[in-house]
Amino acid sequence: PEMIDLDIEESRKFTLSVDEVPCQLCGQTKTMDILESGKLYRNCDLSIHYFCLLFSNQGHQKGEDSEGLFGFLTQNINHVVNSGNNLICNICNNKGGTVLCSRKGCRSRFHFPCGYLNNF
Repeated sequence: PEMIDLDIEESRKFTLSVDEVPCQLCGQTKTMDILESGKLYRNCDLSIHYFCLLFSNQGHQKGEDSEGLFGFLTQNINHVVNSGNNLICNICNNKGGTVLCSRKGCRSRFHFPCGYLNNF
């Protein structure tokens, strides 16, 4: 796989995923439409779509762009994944709904791909 040299520790480097390990937030593997979830990245501990992380209200880029996954540090990504285990997607009713609806007064949570496919 293409190596993305984003972290100092060898075991923490993220690569573009070439296998069928699902994203730990949405549960999907690679999608046909890149806009549906973004690229799927892996390191020794994590498998995550970039957009699932980027649009999560729990995700915060606390590092430099060259650290972690484009500024998302491993400990912060783990926090998002752990939080997602307690958040249900209002569209598919599965765990990992870390994206909040941006419509005024809406309190829906969903996976990024679920929201994308349902025009949220």
